[in-house]
Amino acid sequence: MKLILDFFIKHGMDIITLILIIIIGAFGIKLIMKILKKTVYKTTSNPAVGGFLIQFIRIVLYIVWISVILNFLNVSVTQFSVIIGTLGLSISLAVKDSLSNLTSAVVLMFTKPFKIGDNIEVDASSGTVTEIGLMYTKLKTADNRLILIPNMQVTSARIINITAMTERRLDMIFSIS
Repeated sequence: MKLILDFFIKHGMDIITLILIIIIGAFGIKLIMKILKKTVYKTTSNPAVGGFLIQFIRIVLYIVWISVILNFLNVSVTQFSVIIGTLGLSISLAVKDSLSNLTSAVVLMFTKPFKIGDNIEVDASSGTVTEIGLMYTKLKTADNRLILIPNMQVTSARIINITAMTERRLDMIFSIS
């Protein structure tokens, strides 16, 4: 019992500080993300870019929060960074298709061949774009089905944006006898 009491007397403030860092960090990230969502969706004209930006900032905030916790615990952040870098390289080689989808999402965000609400055709699939995510573009078909197309496939395929132009030409051939 005395050993436990001595431990808490010696390290009590460190434990309390660590708990405060964890709690304040978690609530701080949630608050920042809530404010950021309101701000981004009001200021960006393309909701897909806003969603991508929010997801990216959330990941960065969590990485910084974990780094602060590890730094407080006297874990060498530089060694941790090297380990994370090596782990990241091995994982990236294992999931290169997923990273291609992520890169393709960035390409779609900036080239803007279509936007949410547009009616498009990609390969043999057609429908209304409901979401442009980090990995997939979601299309809702006319018969109310949801199609998920990997972004890599979307950027490498021929995209026909049916609603891009306000006027369409229709050629009809009639035979008169």
